[in-house]
Formats: sequence, structure tokens, C-alpha cells
Amino acid sequence: MAKPSAGAQPTPLLSRAIELHQQGRLSQAEAIYRQILERDSANFDALHLCGVIEAQNRRYGAANKLIAKALRHGSDSAAAFAAHTNLGNVRAALGQSDAALESYERALRLRPDYAPAHTGRAELLQRLQRLEEAAEAYAGAIRIGIGGADLHRRHGDLLARLGRGPQALVSYDLAIASGSQSADLYSNRGAVLIGLRRWEEALGSCQRAIALDAGNAVAHANRGNALERLGRGAEALASYDQAIALAPNYAGLHSNRAAALNALQRWPEALESCQRALALDPNLADAHCNGGGALHGMGRSQEALASFDRAIALRANYPEAHLSRGSALWDLKQFDAALECYDRALECRSDYPEARLARAMLRLQRSDWPGGWEEYEWRWANIKGCPRRNFAVPQWRGLQKLSGKRILLHAEQGLGDTIQFCRYAPAVAQLGAEVILEVQPSLCKLLAGLPGVSRLIAGGEPLPAFDLHVPLLSLPLAFGTELTSIPCPQPYLRAEPAAVARWRERLRAYDGPRIGIVWSGNAKQPTEHHRRIPLADLLRSLPTGFTYVGVQKEVRAEDEPALHSSDRILYLGGELDDFADTAALCQCLDLLVSVDTSVAHLAGALGRPTWVLLSHLPDWRWLLDRTDSPWYESVSLYRQSRPGDWSGVLEHLGNDLLRRFRSEA
Repeated sequence: MAKPSAGAQPTPLLSRAIELHQQGRLSQAEAIYRQILERDSANFDALHLCGVIEAQNRRYGAANKLIAKALRHGSDSAAAFAAHTNLGNVRAALGQSDAALESYERALRLRPDYAPAHTGRAELLQRLQRLEEAAEAYAGAIRIGIGGADLHRRHGDLLARLGRGPQALVSYDLAIASGSQSADLYSNRGAVLIGLRRWEEALGSCQRAIALDAGNAVAHANRGNALERLGRGAEALASYDQAIALAPNYAGLHSNRAAALNALQRWPEALESCQRALALDPNLADAHCNGGGALHGMGRSQEALASFDRAIALRANYPEAHLSRGSALWDLKQFDAALECYDRALECRSDYPEARLARAMLRLQRSDWPGGWEEYEWRWANIKGCPRRNFAVPQWRGLQKLSGKRILLHAEQGLGDTIQFCRYAPAVAQLGAEVILEVQPSLCKLLAGLPGVSRLIAGGEPLPAFDLHVPLLSLPLAFGTELTSIPCPQPYLRAEPAAVARWRERLRAYDGPRIGIVWSGNAKQPTEHHRRIPLADLLRSLPTGFTYVGVQKEVRAEDEPALHSSDRILYLGGELDDFADTAALCQCLDLLVSVDTSVAHLAGALGRPTWVLLSHLPDWRWLLDRTDSPWYESVSLYRQSRPGDWSGVLEHLGNDLLRRFRSEA
């Protein structure tokens, strides 16, 4: 309600009533207003302000009659704009929306810069879900110079609801510049920044909200959302736990907690959190989606589909659910249906990088390389994947002439990726470029003799000037690589002769075929559970009569007992200094048997006989169903027939070892 004031020069009695009204002494003020009305039943100010008191006491019917009567008798009053505004507020409270909007508009015709009329109209339009009109009402008020932190905050909240994140952020920043230090404002600003994928900034805004109000559950939840998107799952989980402690019956918090647990691969706990969320709200689409993610992670893809279907039934335009449903179908080898899901996710959100990247990898795995390489460039938009290198020079995309140019090829992902795609360096050099190759420090010695490379640099060292750059995994796109045009004759890497001689001497005493084995990869990789065979299981499957050489450097605690108790394995991983040393050892082996690790890529690049043991659905680069690899001529592939079941692979492996080396064994 507008503050009580008189439309004309008030009498002493009216002045006294207004003074009491402004002090909040409503009953005393009302008594005087009614005393005035007994003498002058058409007194505009007494009718108007008595109506305001009725509204303040939530007696809206009486307020409506009094203020409407005031305007009938005093439509030309100097305070008529305030009376129309208050009448609009009363009619809005009575549910008379059209009449309320008419009152606000009359008030604004009388005084276009009257803030309460603008905000009252905007709030009513917002309650009526006429959100675009409400946003324009707020913007109109701001355009004519009505400002203030609260108005900017409300406008920001509405713009955020409309999905207009950049504009909402401007409004929130204007509110802050106007002096607002509201925890809700900073928390909502953080939520908008999350939607804009500006996650570090979002985290800072949420932390500011928590500093202002440590008991703000939504701020803790939004902080968790930012941390989860930054890949900081353990911290996200702690934030959700704090939020739940403050608001234990908020279903969305339990669902968000499940998302963090999914990211940490703690799937049974994630499923339990989703069940708690659904007990509070059975129709919470996010909880069904996150529950599907937990089931998928546990290998229960068919059950996961039912959860994703329920989420989509509740919210048809739910890009995350369509994406996750596609991933479950991919695991079930229903590839066409998976692609349809990724397409649907992109219909919901055209700039959804995770869906673009998933579609790219499925295309690559299915040998649809032209479209796959193009879409694989979306990996840069996924902050949890590849952080983009920002250089002042353009990226080479295969179109620019390279003759006389200096170009930087730079590693971007794992060691195996660098080994696989450094093969393009000679092809780039053949186009007339001076090639600078930047790789992980542990690969420098190995790649020192790579043909076509003018200068090799360890990551982190200063870079010389260059004209163009290209990440290693963007080279297949630049060259338009297809299955029949993979560059570089094999082998394309060489082991150092002196190191080879040392390892040959080290192995001289070991008779029979020498078989290198690698049974697990980097424990920090998120998909590592698909690329690990317990050492005890592997050793049981290997036939006798061979020398088995442990090539991997990292041994998990659970594999230590099998390693130290077995006399069937010569463990040399602890003696390997770097990849050049590993290459020299591989050169002395008759065969390398490895799960999907960087050592498998190394042996393939060296042209050494290599058998790679693959999960039911391995990484895209191994394609589908093939027993060979177009990337490495010396590699054979052994694939699981059922998810998580290595027994068939190990049986096949043992039989093939005997067939290949029967005479030597």
C-alpha cells in the first residue's frame, strides 16, 4: 500500500490521523478518518486512507468500496494516482485481476514514474504467469529511472525464470551495485551463472551468499551444483549435505546429492538418495533421472531406461534425461535408438555439449568418421573434459596453406591419446610446415625421434612463436580421416637401441616366450572400472610354460597379494623410468597382453604384437565387433560378450596363447 498522505492541504485533524497512520497506530488513525467522514462523507483523503487501513487489516472488500468511493468523489485529487495504485493492490488481493490491471494503468497515466504502480502491475502480471509482460513492466520502470536494488533483484528473478540468463545477470549486478547484500540475490545469481556454464563465477557468488547467511539452504545447494559441474564431486556432496541438514524435507536436495554421488561412482548411495527424494515427491523428474543414472552405473541399464522414461513422461523437454537414456541404450547396443535420444536432447537444447560429444563418440565408434570428427570438436565445451588452450593464432583446420608456416601440435588428453595421434606429425610436415610438438613430459624421450618434428617441447615449458596451432585429436578432422586414410606407416615409434640391449640382458635368464601383461590402467580415470581385470583372475587363466612380465608401473593394493605370492610373473614395472624405457622393454617381449591402456597404444605404435582386452563397450577408437584395429596393424582385439564378464575373454586368451606359442612352450 502507498504511504498515507493527503491529496491537498490537510486540516489539523487529518494531519493528526496521517501522523498516527504513519506510526502504525491504525485503530486510532481509523477513528479520526471516520470522524472526518461523519462530517464530510465525500472527503477523498479520509475515504482513501480509511480504505488503506482496511486493506492493511486484510478486509479487502471494505477497502475496495472505500477507495473506489474516494475516486468517484475525488478523481481530480493530487493523490488520485496513489489511490488508483492502492485500489489495484486491493483488487489484486480480491482476485479481480483485470480490474486491478486497469487501476494500475490509470495510476500510471496520472503519474508515469510512480514506482509502486509499476511494481504492483509487474507483480500481478507475474502471478498471472504473463511473464513476458511482467518483465517488460519491470523494464519500463527501470527505463524511466525508477531504480533501486529491490526492483533490479525482482527483475532479475523474473528474467531468470524466463531463461534469459545474460539479462538476469545484468539485473542482479545492478542490484548489487545499488547496494544489495542479500544472500538470496547472490544465490540466485549463482544459479544463473551455472545455467550460463560460468561455473567458477557461480561458485564465487554462492560462497558470497553463504558468507552473508550460512543458514541459506538454497545457497548451499547452488554451491553444490557449481562444484558438481566443475567435477569437484566430494565438495559438491558436502554442500548438498549441508543444505539437507538445513532443509531435510526438500526433495530436490536429495536428488542433487544423488547426482554428486553418481559423479563419484557411488551408485548404491546415489540410488538411496533418489529413493528418499521420491518418497518426498514421487513426481520429481530430476530424481527419476538421477536414479536412472545410478542404475546405469550399476550395470542395470534396462531398469535405468524405465527411470529415464518416467522422468521424460514428467518433463518431455528434459535434455539430461534424453542424453542419459541414450547412454543406457548405447550400453545395450541399441545404437540407432541411442542416436535418436541424443538428437532429442539437442532438440531440447541445441547448444548441449555433452549430447553433441556423446553423439560424436557414438558416430566414431560406428565408423561414421566424417560426421563424428566434426562433432567431436564439442569436447571443448565440456569443462570436465578438455580445457581449451587459448592462443593468439588460429587453429589449423586443414584449409589454410602450411608451406613456410610454423605450426604447434599439442597434446590435450591422456598419454595413450598422444601416442595414437602423434602419428599425424609427419603428414603435417609433408605439407611444408615446420612442426613443433608439445607433449606430456613423460613422453618426451620416447617421441624425440618422431619423423617430421622440428622441435619437441615438454608441456609446461615456454613455447616459441608459431603461426598456427592444432590439438592432436583435431588432426583427424583437419585431414578428413576415414578408415582407409589413417596416416603414417607402422611402426612409427622406435625404441632406443641401448635401452633395448639393457633389457635383453636383463631378460636373458628367462626361457620360453616372454609375454608382457598389463591388467589395469590409471585408477583416476572415471571409466577405469571397465578397464581392469583382477590380477589373480588373469594369472589363473594364463597357461604355464611362459614368462609373464608385469609391465605396468601402478599396482593397486588389492592386486598386491597376487603379485607377491605368484611365481608366474616377473614384475618389472617398478624398474621402468619412463615411456622410452617401457618401449625398450616391449621391444624385448614376444607379445604384449593389455587391457585398454597407454601401454597398449605404445606397443601398437612400436609395431609389436599386441592383444588388447576390451570391455563389452570399449572406447570409441576400438570401433565395434572388429578383432583388428585400423590404427595399429599389429594389434588384435579381445572383446567381452557380456558387460563386466571377463571369463570368456580370458578363456579365449589362454587358448590363443597356447596355439600361437605351442612349440616354444
